[in-house]
Amino acid sequence: MKMTDIMVNQLNNTVKAAKNTSQKSGDDKISFKDELNNAVQKVENEQQNADLNIEDLLTSDNNRNIHEVMLSLQKAEISLKLMTKVRDKGIDAYREMMRMNV
Repeated sequence: MKMTDIMVNQLNNTVKAAKNTSQKSGDDKISFKDELNNAVQKVENEQQNADLNIEDLLTSDNNRNIHEVMLSLQKAEISLKLMTKVRDKGIDAYREMMRMNV
C-alpha cells in the first residue's frame, strides 16, 4: 500500500468519524477538546507502537519482520505529519480571525 493510499484512508476515516459525531444527539455529543485529545492520543499510540516494533526488531524477541517495522514507522510519521498540518491550519485560522475587524 502506498503512503498516499494510507493518508487518504486516514482522512476518510477522520471524515467518517466526524460525520458520526455530528449525527449524535443530546448528551452523546463529543466536545472539540475531547476529539482533539483523542486524535493526539492516537498519534502518540502510533509513535509508541513504532518504538516497540523497533525495540523488538533489535532485540529479536518476536522475530519481527523488517517490513512490518518500516510500515509502523511510516504510519507513525504520516500521522504525526497530518497532526502537524492540522495544527498549522488551526493556528492560521486563529490568526486570520484575530485580524478581522468587527
